Amino acid sequence: AVEGSVSSLATALRLAKSEAMKRGETVSVCAMDPQADARNLACAPSGKDWSAGWIVFVDQGTRGRLDDSDLVIQTHQSTSSTTKVTATLRYITMQPTGISLTAASHFDFLPQGQADAYGARRVCINKPGRLRQLPGVMDCAA
Repeated sequence: AVEGSVSSLATALRLAKSEAMKRGETVSVCAMDPQADARNLACAPSGKDWSAGWIVFVDQGTRGRLDDSDLVIQTHQSTSSTTKVTATLRYITMQPTGISLTAASHFDFLPQGQADAYGARRVCINKPGRLRQLPGVMDCAA
């Protein structure tokens, strides 16, 4: 379950970068509100828990919030409660240049119920939008 979630988020982040460059607009990926469903999509209003899933969208309104005028490109709603996903940010926004408007960040994927980092993965994303996957929860700067 961890590897599938890692792969799905990495794909979403790469898609956001390529769509921002292709469209010439800012594109954001946000943590999905756990109360949202397929008909009422919303970004999480606070916190950094991405376990419910994520949304990739053309972000024309308030940065990091899915507004009525925004175009949804892709959604990933978690179907598994076996992986906890946390991040250093609630959303990441890519500029048309492909560079992140937000700070460098990382995502931790932890098997539910694990007391240690066994089976965990970390995905690091830097300002230029490059992704790197690490075993466990190693430091992104390493």
